[in-house]
Amino acid sequence: MKWTSFSLAALAVALVSGCAEKTPEDRLEDNTVQLTDTRAFEWEPAFSPDQSRIIYASAREGDWDLYIRDADGSNEERLTSDLAEDREPSFSPDGSTVVFASDRDGNFEIYTMPVTGGEPKRLTNTVGEDREPVFSPDGTKIAWAASRDLHRNIFYMNADGTNENQITGTKAGCFNPTWSADGELIAYAEGDFKGGDSGVFEIFTTNLAGTEVVQITNNHVHNADPSFSADSSHLAYASLRGGNWDIYSYNLVTKTEVRLTDDPAVDQAPVFAPDNRSILFTSARDDVGWQVYEVDVLGGSKAVPVDRK
Repeated sequence: MKWTSFSLAALAVALVSGCAEKTPEDRLEDNTVQLTDTRAFEWEPAFSPDQSRIIYASAREGDWDLYIRDADGSNEERLTSDLAEDREPSFSPDGSTVVFASDRDGNFEIYTMPVTGGEPKRLTNTVGEDREPVFSPDGTKIAWAASRDLHRNIFYMNADGTNENQITGTKAGCFNPTWSADGELIAYAEGDFKGGDSGVFEIFTTNLAGTEVVQITNNHVHNADPSFSADSSHLAYASLRGGNWDIYSYNLVTKTEVRLTDDPAVDQAPVFAPDNRSILFTSARDDVGWQVYEVDVLGGSKAVPVDRK
């Protein structure tokens, strides 16, 4: 859970095949390519729509700012430079705009800014926290998790900040919204947050009206960070079952689940890549702290580096 369990964690990124059905043994990868080595807190990665760049948050300067680099780990650029926390970035579908959460005006609100830099535009203005924004597939809406009246629920609004709508109405906590490819469904994590990794969270999907809720997981542990595949046939998510955070993928068509990672380190925050064959996720493996990794599974039990040149 990006803004609860690891608010001071750092970023590691890896790619794992998420859609081709294989045996569980074939899914358990451990061959990764490191993309960053800042020894700083880095977190919350996302691909650009064309999969050529990665955006993420870094605390290397003592506060959280946004950075962009090529998907092969080269050509890093700093996007924001503010004494406040800039977190949870993602791209618009056309790749021209970044949406993110920031507390630069006193508490966490939702902002957008050009991917080339410039002055951020504030979209929300509330007393409660507004976090985890993500553009709809057509770029016209933004979904996010918001605290209103002491409860955290999922909302969506127009991409310019107008026409705010509430999707969920639970008194429990709702986190990590993500859109299906057709923009008709939102997946999210819901549960009773007690701090750290405690509490039971399950993964759900719903329509934008909040009237057709479907429970995806039912394992009575902490599940977090759902992400639809590009064709909406799968949901990837992190789960604490077995006492360790690993990445799982659920086939929404066959209603079957496979485990993607099995590493002693924490694996969290999976995000499907636009090409639908791979998954970003964060990890603290290899005794280098939370850094950026890349891996792809190409039809076998061992992962090989992705050639993006």
